[in-house]
Amino acid sequence: MILGAGSIGLIFGIIFAGVFFGGCGMLLVGGIGFGVTTAKHKKKRLRVVFLVIAIIGIIMILIPSILLYLMRKDNAEERDGCIETEYNTEYHDEKIDGKYHDYFEYDGKKYVEVRPDSITEADIETAVPDKLLTKDKALLNIHEHIDFMDRLFSDYEQATVFAIDSDYGDGLLTTGSSVFCLEKDLEKVESFYQDFSHYDFFISDDDDWDAREGTSVSISTEMQQISKLNLSKTVKNPKGNEVEVDYISKDNLFEGDLIFRSDGKKAYLFIKEYEGDYEEDYIGEYLRLPDEIAKSIIPKLWGEKK
Repeated sequence: MILGAGSIGLIFGIIFAGVFFGGCGMLLVGGIGFGVTTAKHKKKRLRVVFLVIAIIGIIMILIPSILLYLMRKDNAEERDGCIETEYNTEYHDEKIDGKYHDYFEYDGKKYVEVRPDSITEADIETAVPDKLLTKDKALLNIHEHIDFMDRLFSDYEQATVFAIDSDYGDGLLTTGSSVFCLEKDLEKVESFYQDFSHYDFFISDDDDWDAREGTSVSISTEMQQISKLNLSKTVKNPKGNEVEVDYISKDNLFEGDLIFRSDGKKAYLFIKEYEGDYEEDYIGEYLRLPDEIAKSIIPKLWGEKK
């Protein structure tokens, strides 16, 4: 049976407590024994025994105390990026349409994580730049459920939630790694960020730290057409040259990537990958693009020579 994080924390807590209180007991016994034998002028050898017991007790107290301090310090440093606010609440998760969404309550309203669907197996991810997460926009802190052992080791996740400007409109919040909206608006917000008209597209370059530093390509219209196709009609591992394209929402909240392949006449969009008969054998499934879309997109991604 695999132990969860909570079980491991409990085991460490029991060990720490056992060593610490065992040390307290030995210090108490050794201290009292040393005092009594000294007062009654007992044999020096007996006093040394009690003194050794007391020293061992001190060591047993110090070791878990120092380790606990270092662990708490290390765990607390992982939360140093948080901006402390007056409001702090717990977040949870729930399954909505087959996907788990984090959620929390703030100002009497329920905010749910926005997770737009991607047309490929590569997820659309949150991509909020740090420069948008300013102290004046900080509203509250959220944290996972914290039990006694979490408190003891200071081992829990916490994040600051910020108000964020968006092309969708008012009401979106973000932690930087997730975007949240009011529960009643979830379907509309996800639909908005599944629409490729709200994205810019860039040909990826491995040397580029920021995807926007890549080559901009205007394929928004083609991607809107592709998103309406029957994505179940795929072909396996077509021949051709590949181009990776990053897409980033115009308000910098979400991003994703696409892989295209072309032999110069036909064009394909990578949909998903799965393992073949052998461990090193991976099969990619590609959507063959209609000729009119391929004719438009090939020059944009591979140049006119294609």
